[in-house]
Amino acid sequence: MMRVFIAIELSKDIKEELKQTQDKLSPFCTKGRLTDKSNFHLTLRFIGEVNLKEYHSLKKAVDTVMKTHYPFSLHLDSLGSFNKRNRHIIWAGVRGEMNKLYNLYYGLEEALLEEGFPKEEREYTPHITLARQVQLIEPINELNQKVSMKSLEFSVKDIAVMESINRNGQLVYRPVYRGERSSE
Repeated sequence: MMRVFIAIELSKDIKEELKQTQDKLSPFCTKGRLTDKSNFHLTLRFIGEVNLKEYHSLKKAVDTVMKTHYPFSLHLDSLGSFNKRNRHIIWAGVRGEMNKLYNLYYGLEEALLEEGFPKEEREYTPHITLARQVQLIEPINELNQKVSMKSLEFSVKDIAVMESINRNGQLVYRPVYRGERSSE
């Protein structure tokens, strides 16, 4: 069994900017934990535990969606948060060719459904997680005034099936399959 999700991987310069943003954000947070720089990604769909047969079905769905989607550009955007009780997940949003990102997401949802995976019930909110289980000393809208982030552009050319493993108490995300646009 593998614990997996499907994501857009990020370049080193984007990860470095996100790390610098985390460093600026850290003094405004109590408790919680920061996402390791190597684990930054833009999730398309969390899947969970899969067996070998399901993993091959995932690869097929990724290949299917990549046949009809073309590269597009996104930019880092402002901070946001998901709240659970008094804890927050702090994230960096994206902007740019959002219609293409949503088309990719909905195409992936369709391909996954055809391969037997249930439809995602939550609304898709594109984000890059920076910190989890955080208590903030100021509201997120005020932090956006104080914590600047460069609006760096990045290209989305492929998507990856990522495995989440626990290595010595540390979460590590690693690509196990990349679906790339075929050069037909």
